Amino acid sequence: MNTLLNDRHFKGYNRLIDNALSKNRSKKDDIYYENHHIIPSAFGGKNEKSNMVLLTAKEHYISHYLISKFATHISGAGYHKAIRGFKMMHTISSSHDTRFINACMYEKLKIKYADILTGRKLSDKTKEKIRQANLGKTLSDETKSKISLGLKQYNENNIRKPLSDETKEKIRQANLGKTYSDEVNAKKGLSGNKNPFAKLILIYDNNDNIMFKCYGDFKKVCLDNELPFVTLTKSKSKGGKKIYINSKPKNENFLKYVGWYSKTMNAKPEND
Repeated sequence: MNTLLNDRHFKGYNRLIDNALSKNRSKKDDIYYENHHIIPSAFGGKNEKSNMVLLTAKEHYISHYLISKFATHISGAGYHKAIRGFKMMHTISSSHDTRFINACMYEKLKIKYADILTGRKLSDKTKEKIRQANLGKTLSDETKSKISLGLKQYNENNIRKPLSDETKEKIRQANLGKTYSDEVNAKKGLSGNKNPFAKLILIYDNNDNIMFKCYGDFKKVCLDNELPFVTLTKSKSKGGKKIYINSKPKNENFLKYVGWYSKTMNAKPEND
């Protein structure tokens, strides 16, 4: 306790509060004031008139800075709340935009706050509160439009640029000496029916007749025979779901493939 009483930040805090109390301030004055707990709520201060004082925005900022400094003499949740309280002083709003934020102080604060949050996990109760708060929320058309525009601008600004010769050389150097298994080498060097690791993909018509057999060249087979590659790929990914249509397709040629489907077989037949 004596250490706290002798702390220069604690003494400075008391002088700041005493000075504000001596001026009998009122929010009716033509000056912007903010309410402040004399005994900080982080340390159990009550929301009572006797524990409140009016401070200017600058004084309020400084007071929470001083609290965060002498709070080091207090262990447990009180210290954490004091640090959080000072961090909240950096929240920008229309009523707080006149506050001066010192970069050095803010950096130290962020480091302290990051230490507090390291390894912190949300309790099931907190997770449930967040879930309940978001239930039934729908985005307005304006918000959706802003998100869409933001994503569009992000994609436009992050189009992959061609690699420079320097970058290509770095990649080449990084891969020097790397070795691959026989299986990987076989996959890289062989394609189509020559690749012993290629899976067999069968394309069926609407009468369940096998029309095409593909060994690693599924796309090529579809394009060469004018088959609906995208739709058959979806059919394959869904375990052989048959093609169907809900409305008249733009391409009339698509109609003849209604009922067709494709499936990936587990292994390539040995005698095929």
